[in-house]
This record gives sequence, structure tokens and C-alpha cells, in this order.
Amino acid sequence: LAQLLPLLGLYFLYRSTQSEGLRHFAVACVFGVLSVGSMASGVLALPLMLGYAIVLRIGWKRISILAGLTVFCLGVYFLDYNTPGGHGSVRTAITEHPGQMLAYMLAYLGSPFYYFFPGRYALQTAMAFGLVLIVLSGIKAAHCLQNPRQHALDLCLLVFILHIGGTALATAGGRSLFGVDQATTSRYTTPALM
Repeated sequence: LAQLLPLLGLYFLYRSTQSEGLRHFAVACVFGVLSVGSMASGVLALPLMLGYAIVLRIGWKRISILAGLTVFCLGVYFLDYNTPGGHGSVRTAITEHPGQMLAYMLAYLGSPFYYFFPGRYALQTAMAFGLVLIVLSGIKAAHCLQNPRQHALDLCLLVFILHIGGTALATAGGRSLFGVDQATTSRYTTPALM
């Protein structure tokens, strides 16, 4: 659900660019708001949807609505927010052990390959495939951004990959202190497979 809701939000936002009327846009907004309640990574959905809307230039009214929803939902989410005890923070991880955080993110993004190619170099294989995902996504994004409206669906999926990358970043910030091997825990393969 934590990955499906943002994906549906982005998909219906894409659909709203392909048709007149507000039905698809309203559904996109509902999925964006629901994403915030799914898991901590859900707070990324609305800001990414807003960025996608700006890149596609879907109109100032719709962009304003998304901006308002983003500010409101993030404000409500972080009102009285307390970091879970025993976990690190992204800021601390970046400043104190950036290499370990990067390795964790790469292993997280490539975690399915840890299981596809088990053995002595499974962790390194996962990290290599995580890097491949980032590089190929970056190349595709550079191509799509040359003509965003023509590549609206591709950009929708790339923004979703960015959501998964943001999830990996947040997870690495809070958990990389437990060791890079922890990034290949089977529960982390769901976002990577999506």
C-alpha cells in the first residue's frame, strides 16, 4: 500500500493531463493525501506530484491545489513529530558516514538481486544493480525532460522511481547505522521490485 498509493496518485495525475475535466485530477489528489497516511515515505508523494505537475505545466490552478495540499498535509504530518528512538537521521548519516549511507541505499535499491544471485558477492551484486537503476533512470530522465509533455507517462514512472529512491534515502538515514547488510532484508524488496 505504501508504494501503490503514490503510484496511483502519479498515474491519475498523468491521466489528468490526457483529458479535460477534474475527475482524474481529484482522484490523484485523493491518492496523494492517502499516501501520507500509509507510511513515513508517503510524505514524499505530494511534493513529487507537485514537482511532476510543474514540469508538465498542468495549469496554475491545479498546481496551486497540489501546493496547498502538500503544505497542509506535511504540516499536519510533522506537527508534534518525534523521531523514533534508536534510529539515526538522514542529516547525521550524511555528515558522519556518507559512504555507508550510499552503500545502504544502493543495496536497498538492488535488494531483489541479492536473492536472485545468492552467494559470496550477493551484497555487492545488489549494490551494483542499485547503481544501474540510478544511472539508467538518470539517462532516461534527461531524455524525457527535453520534451516533458511528449514523455508524460515515462516521467510519471520516473517520478515514482524517484519516490522509491527517496524512500531508500530516508531508510538509509535511519537504519544505515545497523549495517549495510540490513538493507537486503526481504521487506525492503517490495519498494525495489515496484
